[in-house]
Amino acid sequence: MIGKKIYKFERLDSTNDYASKIAKESIEGTIVIADYQSKGKGTPGKTWFSPEGGIWLSVILKPKSASCISLMASVAVYETLKSLKLPVWIKWPNDVMVNSKKISGILTEAHGKNNAIVGIGINLNVSEFPEELKSVATSAMIEKNKTFNKQKVINILIKQLDKKYSLLKKRKGKLLEEWKKYAKIIGKQIKINTNGELIEGKVKDIDENGALMVEMTGGKVKKITTGTITLRNADFRF
Repeated sequence: MIGKKIYKFERLDSTNDYASKIAKESIEGTIVIADYQSKGKGTPGKTWFSPEGGIWLSVILKPKSASCISLMASVAVYETLKSLKLPVWIKWPNDVMVNSKKISGILTEAHGKNNAIVGIGINLNVSEFPEELKSVATSAMIEKNKTFNKQKVINILIKQLDKKYSLLKKRKGKLLEEWKKYAKIIGKQIKINTNGELIEGKVKDIDENGALMVEMTGGKVKKITTGTITLRNADFRF
């Protein structure tokens, strides 16, 4: 289903923005791909560096619930990059990392009733980053010192998205178990900045909607739905 209809562009401001414009009349699983984004979207208020060589695409989904859509996409990206022999892991909720550097990010946006736009950025054949990103970002090219066939990787990604989206709809618990296996965050001590509050504790689990269940000092468990996690340096390598 995913990838039955694909729009390809050499350049767009943002694949998410274009997908949102066509979402209402598009079939579920429609994909928008651009070779280059001039205004790629990152976390709220930030742009995503999107030069030629990377994979920048958005998928139009029409789920009954958008719960765990981003987690589903992160599992698909993980499987895709793992097939390239990259030592990837998932940083909650949906960043895909190599050691302490981000190699892929996911942004899910809701547009109207039951329309979810899942934006995926993968630093594939990106040879260098701006100075401000060098310490926090990496690419498949940099990690493996080689150039990858971008279309082949896109094909793998589409197949994984289709597989994991089907799993989410039919066996959500199984999908969440895969996410937990790849994130390796359960049982870890973390610091998390959520809504301006710094919280420290031990991750006990994620709930059925992907929220972190963090055990605080004293045993109280707090549900975290948004925030930025800090792990100890030793936890970056699995």
